[in-house]
Amino acid sequence: MREDADTAVILYTSGTTGTPKGAELTHANLRRNVATVVEMLQLRPDDVILGALPLFHAFGQTAGLNATVAAGGCLTLIPRFSPTKALEIVERDRVTVFEGVPTMFAAMLHSDERPDTTSLRLCVSGGAAMPVEVMRGFEQSFDCMVLEGYGLSETSPVASFNHPDRERKPGSIGTPVDGVEMKLAEPTDDGVGEIAVRGHNVMKATGTARMRPPQRSTPTAGSTPATWHASTTTATTSSSTASKT
Repeated sequence: MREDADTAVILYTSGTTGTPKGAELTHANLRRNVATVVEMLQLRPDDVILGALPLFHAFGQTAGLNATVAAGGCLTLIPRFSPTKALEIVERDRVTVFEGVPTMFAAMLHSDERPDTTSLRLCVSGGAAMPVEVMRGFEQSFDCMVLEGYGLSETSPVASFNHPDRERKPGSIGTPVDGVEMKLAEPTDDGVGEIAVRGHNVMKATGTARMRPPQRSTPTAGSTPATWHASTTTATTSSSTASKT
């Protein structure tokens, strides 16, 4: 019997230190983050999600695989992304939700292929800041809303999102998801600061690639941590240079 505080996965990331470290995510971390994704995207059993993201990455694993299984939907996979293949699968499998990184959206936008993609009801972008012109061009060409989110492997990964039922601001990482707090640490006079996150999504511990004893970051895994997790990502309150999800 697994407890909420037990480690479920260790995802290796070097984004915040330059040295690979294992982010220990608990069953509670993942369960809460999956529930958040299912609710925000309003995933249903009849949804077909295009799995173009690697499943060893937090984005593909949590927002793609785990969320689809939790909703009882269908995850259609491609072994290696190409815009032509992705668009072909959207038409073939009547994909309703596409999750990808900005370069995927740009590649699909500039593809010469234009199959039937009218089944798409929602697209989700993460992993880097999406250029506003790419977002607007994609939405116009495919008649489908693109929502951006932000997070890190260390935050299970989703920390903030442009919610589909709220006013959306292109170029923004949105607002914190339920149960999560975010702030800018030590902002400059220009309002630029480091994003810090705390909440049920923050990892339990980290260890290096050589598997040193984990460095505990929360007093009780799965609960709302009392300490803030520094992301090393800089942002302002009006726009973001976020580069990780």
